[in-house]
Amino acid sequence: MKREKTKSKDPDQDRPMPRKRSLMPPPGYMIDTGKKHRIEEPIDYEELLDDREEDPPIGEKPHVMQITVGQIETTASLNTSETAVQLWLKLPLKGYAKLWGEEDLYFEIPMTCPPENAQTEVEPGTIAYWPEGDCFCIFFGTHPFGPVNVLGRVDCDPNLFRDVTEGQEVHLARGE
Repeated sequence: MKREKTKSKDPDQDRPMPRKRSLMPPPGYMIDTGKKHRIEEPIDYEELLDDREEDPPIGEKPHVMQITVGQIETTASLNTSETAVQLWLKLPLKGYAKLWGEEDLYFEIPMTCPPENAQTEVEPGTIAYWPEGDCFCIFFGTHPFGPVNVLGRVDCDPNLFRDVTEGQEVHLARGE
């Protein structure tokens, strides 16, 4: 015998059930025998961070960045330009390689910087930021597709990047 659904005459029974409350206490509270107590001393995160190694102030010392594309793992030395510092602060980043002919590998990054001593010709091995396209570039040729802000140089033979294919994952991270 099949039961039929009948509409209740009581309108309160047709309303959706209220959402259940989370069993987790709100941040800053702990549960003790069913009563909520406020933590007296908040955690001093600055004290915890005092033990970490600090980044040198802007413009004092160049940073080292790790670059990984497929089987290629190398480092690059960043200069002390404002654009290089902005990139350093955004790391780690991930993107997918695009190629500009026989000149460079590039990909878009979430950073916007104005031109800073922009150059229209670079040496192979140069890493740069292309302000018009908000892209990070690694040059194995010498002619960018537009003026670029030079960020530094890769610490390997730039011709290794000629074997990269479009769509390969590129990882940029802070070096040690």
